[in-house]
Amino acid sequence: MPSLRTTLLVDSIVCFVYGAVLTIAADSLSTLFTTNPISLLGYSLPDALRILGWSVLGVGLYVCVVGCAKPIRPIAVWLVIGIEIAWTVGSVLLLAWIGNTLSWIGIAFIISSAVAVLGFMILELIGLQSLYERQI
Repeated sequence: MPSLRTTLLVDSIVCFVYGAVLTIAADSLSTLFTTNPISLLGYSLPDALRILGWSVLGVGLYVCVVGCAKPIRPIAVWLVIGIEIAWTVGSVLLLAWIGNTLSWIGIAFIISSAVAVLGFMILELIGLQSLYERQI
């Protein structure tokens, strides 16, 4: 089982890569994800993907700072977990909202990212548990 620090640092790397891909390839991804132009909260899909990409890069930076801190602060990890819960719930809501306009690639992309985020969240919860046990 990886340490909490390792989990956080790998999580941050995945966020950096994912955010960069969303930001740089927003136009290409939008054509893969849907066949019809859609609007998300008034933004075109490419613009929404760019905004999401920049947001994920910001989260990745925060997760990296948390993972590099000595000692790791549990409250900071709980904030990471809260963000991951929001991502997972948001993914389910997004599929319910626009799932019928997405291609199978778009649906697979949303589901796979939600599963990956859920996996990191589980590893971080396990790491937090071991952190608490060491403090007792």
